Amino acid sequence: IMRHPAAFTYRFSKVPPVPPVLAYLQTAAGMSDADAYGTFNMGAGFALFVDPSQAEKTVSIAKAAGIDAWIAGKVENGPK
Repeated sequence: IMRHPAAFTYRFSKVPPVPPVLAYLQTAAGMSDADAYGTFNMGAGFALFVDPSQAEKTVSIAKAAGIDAWIAGKVENGPK
Protein backbone atom coordinates (compact mmCIF):
# COMPACT_ATOMS: atom_id res chain seq x y z
CA ILE A 1 0.00 0.00 0.00
CA MET A 2 1.40 3.34 -1.02
CA ARG A 3 0.11 5.64 1.69
CA HIS A 4 1.89 8.13 3.87
CA PRO A 5 3.15 6.51 7.09
CA ALA A 6 1.62 9.27 9.26
CA ALA A 7 -1.92 8.98 10.63
CA PHE A 8 -4.31 10.31 7.99
CA THR A 9 -7.97 9.68 7.30
CA TYR A 10 -8.83 9.37 3.59
CA ARG A 11 -12.42 10.56 2.99
CA PHE A 12 -13.76 9.63 -0.42
CA SER A 13 -16.95 11.29 -1.63
CA LYS A 14 -16.88 10.03 -5.21
CA VAL A 15 -15.66 6.79 -6.77
CA PRO A 16 -16.23 5.39 -10.27
CA PRO A 17 -18.71 2.56 -10.90
CA VAL A 18 -17.38 -0.86 -9.91
CA PRO A 19 -16.63 -3.06 -12.95
CA PRO A 20 -18.88 -6.16 -13.03
CA VAL A 21 -15.96 -8.58 -12.74
CA LEU A 22 -14.77 -6.94 -9.53
CA ALA A 23 -18.30 -6.87 -8.09
CA TYR A 24 -18.52 -10.60 -8.84
CA LEU A 25 -15.18 -11.31 -7.16
CA GLN A 26 -16.23 -9.35 -4.08
CA THR A 27 -19.51 -11.24 -3.82
CA ALA A 28 -17.96 -14.65 -4.53
CA ALA A 29 -15.29 -14.08 -1.89
CA GLY A 30 -17.75 -12.65 0.65
CA MET A 31 -15.61 -9.54 1.05
CA SER A 32 -16.67 -6.33 2.78
CA ASP A 33 -16.44 -3.10 0.80
CA ALA A 34 -13.38 -2.08 2.84
CA ASP A 35 -11.59 -5.35 2.11
CA ALA A 36 -12.57 -5.31 -1.58
CA TYR A 37 -11.36 -1.76 -2.11
CA GLY A 38 -8.19 -2.47 -0.15
CA THR A 39 -7.48 -5.60 -2.19
CA PHE A 40 -8.82 -4.90 -5.69
CA ASN A 41 -9.08 -1.07 -5.73
CA MET A 42 -12.50 -1.85 -7.29
CA GLY A 43 -11.63 -0.02 -10.50
CA ALA A 44 -10.88 3.27 -8.75
CA GLY A 45 -7.60 3.59 -10.63
CA PHE A 46 -4.82 6.01 -9.79
CA ALA A 47 -5.09 8.80 -7.20
CA LEU A 48 -3.12 12.00 -6.87
CA PHE A 49 -3.10 13.82 -3.57
CA VAL A 50 -2.58 17.54 -4.11
CA ASP A 51 -2.98 20.71 -2.08
CA PRO A 52 -6.69 21.62 -2.05
CA SER A 53 -5.90 24.95 -3.69
CA GLN A 54 -4.51 23.03 -6.70
CA ALA A 55 -7.28 20.42 -7.02
CA GLU A 56 -9.40 22.10 -9.72
CA LYS A 57 -6.31 23.00 -11.75
CA THR A 58 -5.04 19.41 -11.50
CA VAL A 59 -8.39 18.07 -12.75
CA SER A 60 -8.38 20.57 -15.64
CA ILE A 61 -4.87 19.56 -16.70
CA ALA A 62 -5.75 15.86 -16.58
CA LYS A 63 -8.92 16.38 -18.63
CA ALA A 64 -6.99 18.46 -21.19
CA ALA A 65 -4.67 15.46 -21.56
CA GLY A 66 -7.64 13.14 -22.16
CA ILE A 67 -7.67 11.61 -18.68
CA ASP A 68 -11.00 11.33 -16.89
CA ALA A 69 -10.45 13.01 -13.52
CA TRP A 70 -12.42 14.44 -10.61
CA ILE A 71 -12.01 15.54 -7.02
CA ALA A 72 -12.75 12.34 -5.15
CA GLY A 73 -12.44 13.50 -1.56
CA LYS A 74 -9.96 14.81 0.95
CA VAL A 75 -7.26 13.80 3.39
CA GLU A 76 -7.54 14.75 7.06
CA ASN A 77 -5.41 14.31 10.13
CA GLY A 78 -6.71 11.30 12.02
CA PRO A 79 -6.59 7.53 12.20
CA LYS A 80 -5.96 5.48 9.08
